[in-house]
Amino acid sequence: MGVVKDFHFQSLHVDLKPAVIQSSQGPNQLNVTKLALKIDGDTRAVLNQLEEKWNSFVPSVPFKTYFLDTSIQRFYQSEKATGKIFGVFTFLAILIACVGLLGLSAFVINQRVKEIGVRKVLGATVPQIMFLLSKDFTKLILVAAMISIPISYFWMGSWLDNFAYSIQLNGLIFILSGLAAMLIGLIVICIQSVKVAVANPIKSLKDE
Repeated sequence: MGVVKDFHFQSLHVDLKPAVIQSSQGPNQLNVTKLALKIDGDTRAVLNQLEEKWNSFVPSVPFKTYFLDTSIQRFYQSEKATGKIFGVFTFLAILIACVGLLGLSAFVINQRVKEIGVRKVLGATVPQIMFLLSKDFTKLILVAAMISIPISYFWMGSWLDNFAYSIQLNGLIFILSGLAAMLIGLIVICIQSVKVAVANPIKSLKDE
């Protein structure tokens, strides 16, 4: 008999529980037990050698193998499926948001073409005009981040509560996510801003 350190033999959703490891009596009164082996090199060749040895000792008992990582992955099939679904919907949400932001910025900037033309005639530079056009959208993105980050933090915390063992949420992740969203938004806005900022102001003021 012996005592070993605690180890996880179930999903991390479950607390560690007491376990007893013992050999079982197989056919012909032989001790048939499960063996955990770490294989280095050609896995298929090693398994073939193990099967030959097994059959030479207990030919009446089928030789069955499985990989530990595959067994562990079964514990988290629902999490993997959920992750794939959220990945697809996240991509679609970002794509739709970018298209919508591109259309909104194009509409708003088109309404201010003459104002931009006047500002250029009075000496405004391209960076100044880009800053003027992007600051209002930046405020909207900040408001959206301030609303979404607490909701995301609460939802992630609730999901992690389903695990007996889990990581601690780091606020830096949510800050970086907000900065990434702002960067994507600014890139989309700048695409429209640059077109108007570098345009000839005469074209926008010729009807006045």
